[in-house]
Amino acid sequence: MKKVFLLLPFFFLLFSCYHENTEKVQEPDPLFSPGKMADILTDIQLAEAVIARNRIDKKHTEKAYKDSVYRVVFEHYGITEKQLLDNINYYNSKPKRMEKIYDKVLSNLSRMQTELEVKMKKEGQEEKEKE
Repeated sequence: MKKVFLLLPFFFLLFSCYHENTEKVQEPDPLFSPGKMADILTDIQLAEAVIARNRIDKKHTEKAYKDSVYRVVFEHYGITEKQLLDNINYYNSKPKRMEKIYDKVLSNLSRMQTELEVKMKKEGQEEKEKE
């Protein structure tokens, strides 16, 4: 019984020292809405696909090309790379919010894929009718 009483303060001390080691990430200026963030990340994913495709085809493998593809996205949204990275860091510090954003990104990409498949199928049928 004395051992339990001796160990009890040790456990209180041990658990009182516990705290989550999470960094406090400040809200960026400007803070993009989750919807805008999802749209930007969707376009970033499409840019990554273009870059990867050109790398496979051995075209435009230089860094300048990659930077120019990203620059198009940044200019489209009127943002800077730093603003995007600050927002990514902020939302990454809030995993549930970031998960919802990426769910929207996946939804956007799936919708685009479906639209493209329908369009390609329709064009294929029109080509057969011309023959």
